[in-house]
Amino acid sequence: MRQSRALLVVVSSAVLVVLAVQAFGDSKDDLSRAKSDYDSMKSRLDDEKLKTDKYLDASVKLRQMDKDQLTDLINQICRLDIERNDDEAERIAKDLAVKVVDKVRRSYDQTVDDGSHVWDELGHLESDAKSLRGRVHDLESKEDVKSEAEHFHQDVDALIESVDKLMEKINRDKSTLDNV
Repeated sequence: MRQSRALLVVVSSAVLVVLAVQAFGDSKDDLSRAKSDYDSMKSRLDDEKLKTDKYLDASVKLRQMDKDQLTDLINQICRLDIERNDDEAERIAKDLAVKVVDKVRRSYDQTVDDGSHVWDELGHLESDAKSLRGRVHDLESKEDVKSEAEHFHQDVDALIESVDKLMEKINRDKSTLDNV
């Protein structure tokens, strides 16, 4: 009976040591996985920054008509003020107006679609980054990685802030674009 208890104590102690070593290793592994996920998110953020810039450029261009096109359109419309009998000037003016409206509508639809896609991707990225922040916060309670996790938490917060700023830019521009 004493041998059984002694053996039980030895086995229990060994299991505790193994569990402690595993827990120690798991925290470092978890932090390593979190950093890998963060690197992936940073790469996604860089891609979304490029897409946001492309969207914003298209949005600005959409709101600006070529000066010559605008002048031609105004001249043709002004010619309509004179009573016409379906002559060449009237047909050109109507055709030009239809083309400009169609071009703006197609450009608007494409730009809105691009902006919506970027907005959705940023929303997914923000969600993933907030989830990562929760994981890192949990790691801050692990003594073996506490300091590193606390520092890493700041990086994740900066990533979330960058995503939020891009979303604000798109949101502000979308309001302006909707006025077009």
